Amino acid sequence: MTAVRSPGRAGEHTAVHLSVPGAQVHLTGPARLVSGAATRLAPFVVSSDPGLLDQPGDTWSIQHTTDARTDTGGLEHVTITTPTEPTATLAVDHERRRLILDPACTLEFATHLAARYARILLRLQRATRAQELFLHAGMAASAPGAGKADRGIAVIGPKRAGKTSTVMAAMRAGAAFVGNDDLSVTRSHDGWTGHGWPRSVSVRSDTFTALGILPPERSAHPARRNRPQEPAAGTDPVMLLPSELASLLGTPAVRLSAPLTALVFPRFAPDAGDTALRELTPAQTAQRLRSELPVQVVKQADFLLPHFPRPSPAETEETWRALATDVPGFELAQSFTGLTAGARRLKSLWS
Repeated sequence: MTAVRSPGRAGEHTAVHLSVPGAQVHLTGPARLVSGAATRLAPFVVSSDPGLLDQPGDTWSIQHTTDARTDTGGLEHVTITTPTEPTATLAVDHERRRLILDPACTLEFATHLAARYARILLRLQRATRAQELFLHAGMAASAPGAGKADRGIAVIGPKRAGKTSTVMAAMRAGAAFVGNDDLSVTRSHDGWTGHGWPRSVSVRSDTFTALGILPPERSAHPARRNRPQEPAAGTDPVMLLPSELASLLGTPAVRLSAPLTALVFPRFAPDAGDTALRELTPAQTAQRLRSELPVQVVKQADFLLPHFPRPSPAETEETWRALATDVPGFELAQSFTGLTAGARRLKSLWS
């Protein structure tokens, strides 16, 4: 990242341009916040010097200042509340396309919010395209330089279906991490591609136990930082950045994207001996895809939706039906205590 001082007192603020293909956002604030947000978004989001780019006039910006006197009069104020985080208020300047972070937030939490809303704005920009689908899915892929065909497996399913544990088991078997919970897919003349997004990975402590590894004592995520105590089994999720998860599992560097060559729908079986990988028909794959398409591609951002019109339902349906036709679908039945056996079945799809 190249940070640039903005006008004013020396060192008062820095700025950075954050982008993914086809989308961009501008972030300004204290140097530690800007650097910290860029680090959390890496490697999925590219950071560059805003002074060297010709930014379109409709580029959204995120701003933070510790000066409580910042004038936000006449702007929309949105209060953000979640069960696990402090309450925060955003000032929204719809005319000038600005989000102003609550100056009362700690710098650490403001950094977390800056990274979150940068990701939200980037996703909303990409979601205006009819050719891109957003899935409630994770993705594992062949390791870079493996010397074989480059393959990626989308792991799709509802909450508690086993997406995270399946991706982690695949990583332990040699696959690279592309995404968890947030995956978008696009089609080109070369086929389908899965794109990862910068989002923390929530891992239940019993998943670590099932995989035979210990959870880390600390993480860069504010929900986990400085909490070295062991959680009660299965009750307290550990929040990790993708790079932290890859390091913990000893896998290759995180991949930004990969060719999408299989769609896998996991389910838990009662016994480890029931592990099986069954190919689905295109019609069965389409039916399962339809139930897993999110109604909304972002959370905590209803106030931004009018700026980003979505494709029509007919356009979206055309895209996911094409996906179900082009990419084979599979059901993976596995026991929670037999994740390694499930990973061995998946390995045939990427090796």
